[in-house]
Amino acid sequence: MSKPDNHGKRPGERVFLGSMWIVSDFGPLQKRYDSFLATGKPRFAHLLDGLLLYDRVVLPTQDFMVLTALIDVLGERSVLDLLNHDELRFVRLKGSFAYGGNGAGIISFRIGRRDTMEPSLPVFMETPQALDVALGVLKHKVASAKLRDMVLENTTCIDANDLTELAAQETYKDIMASPHLNRLFPAGSDLIALPGIAPNAIRAYSYLPAENNKGDLIDQLLLLSTANLELKLAEVAECADATTLAPVGHLIHGKIERALRHEVPLKQWCQIKEMDDQPDGNAYVLDRPGAERPDALSALMKVRRTKHGIEFRRWFHEHCRGDTTQAAKAYADLLKQVPSIDRCPAKVVRFIVTAAAGLLGPLGSAIGAADTFFVSKVLAGASPKHFLNDLRQVHGK
Repeated sequence: MSKPDNHGKRPGERVFLGSMWIVSDFGPLQKRYDSFLATGKPRFAHLLDGLLLYDRVVLPTQDFMVLTALIDVLGERSVLDLLNHDELRFVRLKGSFAYGGNGAGIISFRIGRRDTMEPSLPVFMETPQALDVALGVLKHKVASAKLRDMVLENTTCIDANDLTELAAQETYKDIMASPHLNRLFPAGSDLIALPGIAPNAIRAYSYLPAENNKGDLIDQLLLLSTANLELKLAEVAECADATTLAPVGHLIHGKIERALRHEVPLKQWCQIKEMDDQPDGNAYVLDRPGAERPDALSALMKVRRTKHGIEFRRWFHEHCRGDTTQAAKAYADLLKQVPSIDRCPAKVVRFIVTAAAGLLGPLGSAIGAADTFFVSKVLAGASPKHFLNDLRQVHGK
């Protein structure tokens, strides 16, 4: 079903975008989906930044609703293009997790029909069936016959039973080891038997508006467990970096560095863009009418896939993974780099141009001394600065 994962955890190779996870809960699927889209622009901005900064992005899912959102927002053609270039993958948690009463604590669970025990919700179905349900939610039928097979090929699936207990134990240890988390839970709290739930009940995590959450100790525990579950999924997907859906990043920053490498260096990327006076690439795609977004994203991806784009990603993760001050210094150092052709004496430049004209035959008549820009581009090498220049040209600036 899924392609072998032979890639290591090299920084810049892949990123886990927990911020794109549409976590399954007991609420109506359409409400959950609409809520995600209503707050989706920052999430999709993370996705676009991830595509520029990493070789591939990995999106978590339980029921492929994130795929439905990708197609709705960016277009089917965009999703196919990303899959074709091995830039998009999914890691699926089959099943769900919740807090159970009667001393159960954080558990995985399964809901089936009483008569057959067949899964009643996509989150509990086998991966092909869950994908079919997600594609069936789309207003317009998918045009490409190969999209389904490509998604399945690029999906890694793991059962919730295999991860939830690990994430739960990690969460309990975090609370006991952290002075800050200790203050959230009263002294002597039994983490597997917290107040606020009936003995035979379970409560699922939900990121929907606050009125859907009680904000009590159980919700706090579910929040922390979700963050730990994201880290476990990121490890399964062999991602070096990750963003999180759960708003507890300040609490688990140290855990992210230990479990993976770093959080995604988005602040550093923003610093580089500001210093380079880069237009807003996310707005360039997301602020357009839906029909125009595939072409806009395609223009960005063409620049990203060039030699300059590859070189920039390597440079960025080698030099800009510290704080924003380090990123600013790295950019200043980058500006000091001058293409070798620009250091050549004028006579040498003219000789190179003349030689190039001779090699090109009939096309040589089109090359003159004014075409040193052409030669500079050919001989300049793969300086990361070229990618930033190319990116600006996409915007016509």
